[in-house]
Amino acid sequence: QGGGVLMRGREFGLPCRGVCSYPQMAQNHNAIFYRKMKTRAEGQIVNKQFIVSKNTFEFGPLLVGKDKEGYKEKYPENQEDFRVTNNGLFPMHVDFSFKNDVEGKTFVVEPEYLDLEVDETRDVRVFAFTEEVGEVVDQMICSIRDNPEPFEINISCTGSVPSIVTDIEPVLDEEGEPQEGLQIEFQRLLLNRKDVRVVTIRNDSL
Repeated sequence: QGGGVLMRGREFGLPCRGVCSYPQMAQNHNAIFYRKMKTRAEGQIVNKQFIVSKNTFEFGPLLVGKDKEGYKEKYPENQEDFRVTNNGLFPMHVDFSFKNDVEGKTFVVEPEYLDLEVDETRDVRVFAFTEEVGEVVDQMICSIRDNPEPFEINISCTGSVPSIVTDIEPVLDEEGEPQEGLQIEFQRLLLNRKDVRVVTIRNDSL
């Protein structure tokens, strides 16, 4: 409370209160992500989900080497919208970037910044394009002007290529090494006789 105020020989109490705050955005996962699940079992494949137990948004498996020309319209599986809400007391300017992928080789966010009034919500669109097989992990940095603590969103995707496995035994060369390509060999058959080989082909890609 503030000091007393002297008025005509009498003293009155003058309550004073102030609020100190930074501009801020809503950080709860329910306020940011449209798709979410509590947990993901080991080996379970998910597509474009925020995994609460891992605190990570996972794009899941993506085909390696897609042409980025016209990517906004071509590949819905490579993009997802995130909500950004100004739940602070002041208008908010926020810039978006990535901690590791500073050149945008894998991850892209559009637009790169937003200006939001108090309680305003808008979407940004995040894209993921992999150039190598394997998992790519990064953090999307939300840098709020006049707030010294940036907010980070964990993001991952997994580059994959189509592949198959079969139960065909490889043919070995003279040194005992498997030859390139697979062959199905039939033994000699009498005329008008039929032989059948059953081959199992399994999609081994993600």
